[in-house]
Amino acid sequence: MAGMGQWILLQIILLILYTPWASIFIEQTQRHQSGFWLDQPTLSSIVNSFSAFSGSRFSFVCFSTLLFFIIALRVRDRRDLKKWWCAIKSCLQNHQLSGLNSVLLLLVWLLTPVLLPFVLSQISTPMYLTRGMIGASPAFYLLIAKGVDSTDRWKAMKLVMIGFIVLLSAGNVWKYHTKIKKEQWREVAYHVDTQAGRGALVLFYPPFCQRAFNFYSHRLDLVKESLQEKTSEIDEMYGKRLETLMKNQQTVWAILCDKREDREKVVKTLEEGYDVIWHQHYVGIELVQFK
Repeated sequence: MAGMGQWILLQIILLILYTPWASIFIEQTQRHQSGFWLDQPTLSSIVNSFSAFSGSRFSFVCFSTLLFFIIALRVRDRRDLKKWWCAIKSCLQNHQLSGLNSVLLLLVWLLTPVLLPFVLSQISTPMYLTRGMIGASPAFYLLIAKGVDSTDRWKAMKLVMIGFIVLLSAGNVWKYHTKIKKEQWREVAYHVDTQAGRGALVLFYPPFCQRAFNFYSHRLDLVKESLQEKTSEIDEMYGKRLETLMKNQQTVWAILCDKREDREKVVKTLEEGYDVIWHQHYVGIELVQFK
C-alpha cells in the first residue's frame, strides 16, 4: 500500500509540473477534435511503423523472425504462459514491475505506445503517427538483441546473425542518405524564388503547405494565398475568391501537397482560365505554373 501511495504522489507532482503546458494542450485538443490531417490507421499502418523502425520492409521481416525466435524460446509450454499471466496479474494488483519477465516487460513497452493510439484512432479522431511512437523503438531493438543473444549455444550462428544485422543496417543507412524520401520543400522554394516574377501569386493547397514553403523561401514580395482545405468547399471558393485573386495575374503558381485526387481537382479548376506551362513532380509535392 505504501508503494501505491508513493506512485500517486509522483503522479500529482508530474501533474503540477505539467500545468504550464495545460492551455496549449487544451488548444491542441480542440483543434485536433475539429479535424486533423491524419487518415484512420489500418493494420498496414502498424507494419509501416515497424518497417520504419527497422529501416525497410525487408529488415522488418528479418527482425520479426528474430522476435518470434526469442518469444518461442521463452514460451515453450503452457507452464511458461501461466508464469507470464501470473506476472501480469501481479503487476496490475501491486503496481510493481519487478515480477515481470524481462521479455514480457519489453513487449509491453513495445506494444503499448503503438496499440493505444491505434485503438483510440478507431473510436475517435485519428492520432496514429509513426514518429509519435519512437519511444517504443528502444524496446524493439532490445528484443532483437535478446533474440541474437539467445543463440549462445550456437556461436557460429550468433556471429552470422550479428554480421547479417550489421550489413542490413548499413544498407539501410546508405539508402537513407542517397534516396530522397522527405518532401522536397527546399527545391520547390528555390525554384519559385528564382523563377517567379515580382508580385507573383502563389497558391497553396492545403493551407499547411504554406508554412513549410515559407521556411525555405526568401522572397517577401510574393502574393501567397492558401486554398480551402475541405474538398466540399473548393468549388464554391474557386468560383468567387480565385477569380478575384487571379484577375490581374499573368502567371500563377500552385503548390500542392495533398492527396492526388484533390491535387488533380485543383489543377483542373485552374486550367479553366489558365494554361499549364510548367509542371514538376517533387517528392510529396507538385509545383504547377499557369499562364
